[in-house]
Amino acid sequence: MQVISIKNFTEFTFYLSSDYGSTSVYRGVHNSEYKLVPSIGRHLLESGHVTTEKDKKDLLTDENNMLSIFRMSSYQYIEDKDICDLELLAIAQHHGLKTRLLDWTRSALNALFFAVEKDYEHDSAIYALKNTSGLPIIHGIGSKDIDPFRSKTNSIYYPRYTSTRISAQQGLFLLFTDPTKEFDSSNLVKYKIEKTAKKELMTQLSKLGVNKSIIFPDLTGLSEYINWLKFK
Repeated sequence: MQVISIKNFTEFTFYLSSDYGSTSVYRGVHNSEYKLVPSIGRHLLESGHVTTEKDKKDLLTDENNMLSIFRMSSYQYIEDKDICDLELLAIAQHHGLKTRLLDWTRSALNALFFAVEKDYEHDSAIYALKNTSGLPIIHGIGSKDIDPFRSKTNSIYYPRYTSTRISAQQGLFLLFTDPTKEFDSSNLVKYKIEKTAKKELMTQLSKLGVNKSIIFPDLTGLSEYINWLKFK
């Protein structure tokens, strides 16, 4: 995987303006050491719980149970009572449940926001997947027949945007067939952002209309944006 260092907004736009098209997707991480492993995989790898094939089978059972609990307990919040497992998993992911989905966005600026919004003690990074055509694509309407826990290969999932957060963030997901295995691709580039550049990049993004109140379109996002404006 190619790694390119970025020190300012001009360098960021220079690299992104020439090499990327409509099939490109991006992921921003506030610590450049973070790998492309979904949250449930990171948790289990860090705790040392996944070491054998039996461990992975146990993980499959745990994931199914977690989604079942989320489904039973979320009826009052989700209007579509017949929502399929994959779409429900995407909503759960956006609200903090550990899943085998990894968040990406079609917006390079949104990815930059997630990379620089916090953690000024570490360099951050943006992963850019230049072309997703080599991966199977699952569109929202076609997700009802997909079992997210038994997919045969990693896939790109474009949800129906049943969540305002997913819509605002231009979100999509990488669905992992093995959530304990790091994703890699010949089309993948990692842009490393120096920690000293983060605050200035946040200011530049705000001038372009990319801020917490837009990325998180609710009262919490608005309040956090106002706090940032006053106390940055």
